[in-house]
Amino acid sequence: MAKPCTAIISILITVGCLSTGFTFSKGSLADNTFALNSPALKTTTATGVSADKQEVLSLIREKGCGSCHQIPAMSSANGRVGPSLAHYSKRAYIAGVMPNTKENLIAWLLNPKAVTADTAMPNSQLTIAQAKQITTFLLRD
Repeated sequence: MAKPCTAIISILITVGCLSTGFTFSKGSLADNTFALNSPALKTTTATGVSADKQEVLSLIREKGCGSCHQIPAMSSANGRVGPSLAHYSKRAYIAGVMPNTKENLIAWLLNPKAVTADTAMPNSQLTIAQAKQITTFLLRD
């Protein structure tokens, strides 16, 4: 049986994700076996940076993440509102309220206020594919 706090967080995530158009299916967050079908960071360009990494950095730049967060892979991302995203995979919790897992990070990126209403993190209007892409990037190390 799930702990009451875990059950409440699961409900908040579900409601928040559904409100963004995210739907659950068998083998998803609904039964804790959500699978990410994101490609591995692979193709290398002339600059020595993988094409997928360049794509995710471009997305992160486009969404303005660096205005609030420090992102080591981006010299222009030096925000001080949110936490640094350095070594993000090593963190135990997301926003101090839920375990740092792929499923939870995707839900957080899709609708942070559904997880914790008092967060300063805005809803960046990410698609599910974009949230998966950023999740793969943040949890890579």
